[in-house]
Amino acid sequence: MKISEIKKDSTLAQYSVSIPAKTISSDIDSKLSEYGEKADIPGFRKGKAPKSVLQKKFGENAFGEVVNSQIQSSVEKIVKDNSIRPAIQPTIDVKSADVDKDLEFSIEFVLMPQIKMMDLSKIKIETIKANVSDKEVDEALVGLAKDFRDSKKVEREAKKGDLVVIDFLGKVDDVAFEGGAGNDHNLELGSNSFIPGFEDQLIGTKAGDSKDVNVKFPDEYHAPNLAGKDAVFECKVKEVKEFVETKIDDEMAKKVGLKDLAELKENVKKQLSSKFDGSTRNLIKKDLMNQLDAGHKFDVPSIIVEQEFDEIWKSVKQSKEEGKLEDEDANKSDKELEKEYKEIALRRVRLGLLLTEIASELKVEVTQDDINRAVMSEAQRYPGQEMQVFEYYQKNPQVLEQLRAPILEEKVIDMILEKADTKEKLMDSKDIEKMLNDENDSSDKKKPSKKTKAKKASAKKS
Repeated sequence: MKISEIKKDSTLAQYSVSIPAKTISSDIDSKLSEYGEKADIPGFRKGKAPKSVLQKKFGENAFGEVVNSQIQSSVEKIVKDNSIRPAIQPTIDVKSADVDKDLEFSIEFVLMPQIKMMDLSKIKIETIKANVSDKEVDEALVGLAKDFRDSKKVEREAKKGDLVVIDFLGKVDDVAFEGGAGNDHNLELGSNSFIPGFEDQLIGTKAGDSKDVNVKFPDEYHAPNLAGKDAVFECKVKEVKEFVETKIDDEMAKKVGLKDLAELKENVKKQLSSKFDGSTRNLIKKDLMNQLDAGHKFDVPSIIVEQEFDEIWKSVKQSKEEGKLEDEDANKSDKELEKEYKEIALRRVRLGLLLTEIASELKVEVTQDDINRAVMSEAQRYPGQEMQVFEYYQKNPQVLEQLRAPILEEKVIDMILEKADTKEKLMDSKDIEKMLNDENDSSDKKKPSKKTKAKKASAKKS
């Protein structure tokens, strides 16, 4: 292996690599032997197929694996021998890759800039906690009591607010569709849990009644094969029940696994307080990022900024073509938009590199458990489709890897907050909501929207 330095400065390092043809040939022979030991080849026992047969069957794959292995080994050697700290994955340019010739390629590294980390204890952060009133707790308890209502069977016609137990079968053009059937389903009339118009048509029915419910699926329904279609649900009403109000007392607390009402109230108060944690954390992160940006000065590799801008600009152009640009951008020229988004790209790259450097300094790492928890959290967003989500990530490791960056960012932020000078401020819930609304209205943080839709065919609303 011959490695030669082409160029090296504070932002880039380029090397040329040449691997002798005889090394490549030897590696290919070894790789073919590995294939031969494992492969079932008609007419030959395992490990006994001649080289010519193995070459014909596996030669191309073996050559590809050897080339990739040599490139990876070269990258690792250059990084180790030259103490290189790549900011992103290196760029590989293969000049020559033929079986009977030397393998020649170049490697270009974009280097991490020299960053002198500021004293993190100098950062001043004001955290916000909701000061939950007794009235808010009482209102939440009323809602909780509704969720834990008992019901009793009644011999009368169903009215709005009642619970009906039904079997149903949905059909479009007289053909049953997937996800449109259910047995012994408990449906609260007036809950709007089924598609519009469904529940209203069951008002006035009683146990033993059969009822054809005629509805139209909304045009924007999540299942494309049903969107905008007329449907008939053949329903059998098996029971009509009315709710019995639950008293807010120690017995209700025991239903949710707590000792008494006092403990339940304390739990509810904590939950209401934590409701704003995610939103206020975003404000804290913004403040923290501003202070980190102001506290560090270093050169940013232009190639990474250009890559980031290109990705942003693709989304901006798509939004523009679809007429979905934000109001503040809609009347601006491309030149004005380019200038603004280049500044955004530069800031994102600066902060990304800075967080990477801090993660290295503080020895923050993303573990496999962190990745697993992130996948689990993502799966929980799609009830009933968890296995599909798990399989998607298993089959797409590059998508799985994309979870690493946001996890690392959150862990680094937590570590910085531990070292920063933080003070807690109590605010009433309404004041927090007003502050968050004002922040959203005036925020200059632009993110071209990217929507992900999950499809689920069912008679219920998603």
